[in-house]
Amino acid sequence: MEGFKVTIDDESNNEVYSKIFLIEDSFSPEDEEEEEKPKEETSTNTYTNIDISASKDITITATSAAENFRYKMSEIGVSEIPYIVTIDGFDKANDKLTLLIVNGAKSLTTQEFDQLTNVEVASDGISGTQIYFAVDNNGQSGKLILSDIDESFSGDWIVTSYNVEILPDTNLEVRLSDSYDESREKLTSFNTESPSGTLNVNSGSNLIMLDGSAKTYRGLEGNDTYILSELMNGKISITDTEGTNTLQILDNTFIEKVLFTNNALRFYLPNEKQLTISGADKFLYNLGGNIIIGDEGKDMNFSELAVFWGLEDVLNLDKAVNGDLNNKIIISDQGPQTSNTYGLSSNSNSNYNIESLNFSDAGGTKNYTSQNDIIIPSSNGTTYRGLAGDDTYIISPIIKDNGRVTIVDTTGKNKIELIDGLKINTIKFASDATQLILSNGAEVTINGATNFEFKIGGNSTLGDNGYNVAWENLPDIFGLGGLPESGVIEAVVDQYII
Repeated sequence: MEGFKVTIDDESNNEVYSKIFLIEDSFSPEDEEEEEKPKEETSTNTYTNIDISASKDITITATSAAENFRYKMSEIGVSEIPYIVTIDGFDKANDKLTLLIVNGAKSLTTQEFDQLTNVEVASDGISGTQIYFAVDNNGQSGKLILSDIDESFSGDWIVTSYNVEILPDTNLEVRLSDSYDESREKLTSFNTESPSGTLNVNSGSNLIMLDGSAKTYRGLEGNDTYILSELMNGKISITDTEGTNTLQILDNTFIEKVLFTNNALRFYLPNEKQLTISGADKFLYNLGGNIIIGDEGKDMNFSELAVFWGLEDVLNLDKAVNGDLNNKIIISDQGPQTSNTYGLSSNSNSNYNIESLNFSDAGGTKNYTSQNDIIIPSSNGTTYRGLAGDDTYIISPIIKDNGRVTIVDTTGKNKIELIDGLKINTIKFASDATQLILSNGAEVTINGATNFEFKIGGNSTLGDNGYNVAWENLPDIFGLGGLPESGVIEAVVDQYII
């Protein structure tokens, strides 16, 4: 029997709690040894996706660019294209063939694909590699030819000299890609310091950005949502065994590999970043979504997540096992546009419907860390304090209807991001404070606002810098002629930030 040790430190890195948990399926010593080996350089080849469609026999000529030729079929191997498609000039070294299984439940190896009924693959020096798909209800079948690609094999189809993947394509809700989505910004670490200490949020339901400001994240009681992206830094962990908790992984997040046991997992990200979750079998997972902007993504439970990474029957594992798929980027729908400008409009111009969420809370104060924190105010009746560090507060429409949120942070170079899609009904100014009343009646009060920079349309979760405005110029954005010397001034805005 093996186990793991949970240690909780205070902000000065002094150990205040330590306990060893024994479990039957902990990460093996071999896994720990693996971390000490020299790290191999991560492959991040960028492909141009070529989605194949045809209404007759066609020939596609590959270009000099690295291309990913994507061809759709059903779970039983029936092609969506009952014609002959020939790919000329396929480059073994740089190109890739992906067979997408529409509404598929799991990935297949080339051998498993060849074993499907009425599927046949042949390869020779005259015709190249020929893939014959299963027969459809009309007695027709598709055929895909890689001309000049000759790789002999015995028995079922085996590929060693070029890149082939056979992956689920569940209505393109979310997929694992070999290349970043160029329509989105690529996120980088928010913190440069190594994470330390523990962030204990509180007993309510919390929205927690994994930004590398702490080594251990604890949502305590409540139904908590943790957001993972390449904004994180270092080796961090989540310990949260109470409530129904969710890990959301943002689009364009590069995952080198995933290590599973039957009740825990570890994500490996580039630059030696790691996230370990104890009790992972009790978590829900959302891939490609973004709760802040209303992007729903794809929901999965622990077993479905393992299957998504090519691993069956995860709950019955008796040791730590890596998922079958490595060096993949989570991609869902088209990314929202980002810019350094802003506008005010009566229309949101958003692809998503951002709804108010009921993040229940015990009220009181949420104190964050001495490092740089990304804080997403969401809980009614709560005061948010970033403490030391250069903190970023993201104001979005998800705050509960008629909720009350207060921000107090007088230390560091702090920022307020008013994201695209945020509808402001009224804004009030005192000489050193401001209050936003959102369209759903929620109130956001920022005390000590003179210490903040405001990013209109900014959103760190998208890499959107927005339009930077100093405190003294913020009233001008909303048609007011500067800050008041005394008292309070206000403007009825009734518009969206776009």
